[in-house]
Amino acid sequence: MEVSDVRRRVREVLADAKRASSERRTHRDAAAHAWSDALERIGLPVSRQLVQAFKAEGFSLQIFTPAESVRIASEPHPHDYIELTLEPDGDEASVVGRISHARGRETVSEERVFVRGGSAIAAMTEEQVLEFLAKALGGILVR
Repeated sequence: MEVSDVRRRVREVLADAKRASSERRTHRDAAAHAWSDALERIGLPVSRQLVQAFKAEGFSLQIFTPAESVRIASEPHPHDYIELTLEPDGDEASVVGRISHARGRETVSEERVFVRGGSAIAAMTEEQVLEFLAKALGGILVR
């Protein structure tokens, strides 16, 4: 095999890798922008309404907004929470729901993909967010 063929192939592989990396960055940036918008427009308002409804039913909850996410946690049991956050890893960014609740000395955690990809994040609805958060909270608050 000729050295020139090997070098040509190496250049092609490097060019393809750079192009793929650039595309992934573009998709992740678009997803991050879509999530930031969806969080302000849908995630936080629905979370606030949900917390008020649970409080009316006698549950003590708090909302936290750490670094582009929303977390609803039980006041008496801070290890019991649900969080929606952007997970930019992989080929497509995803909004992930992290669910955590304590059972005695153990903390059980679960991660569920809520929506995947920038267009799905931008198309999120209030009903989707409400359904996801309400079911998750009901499961960890009612024992």
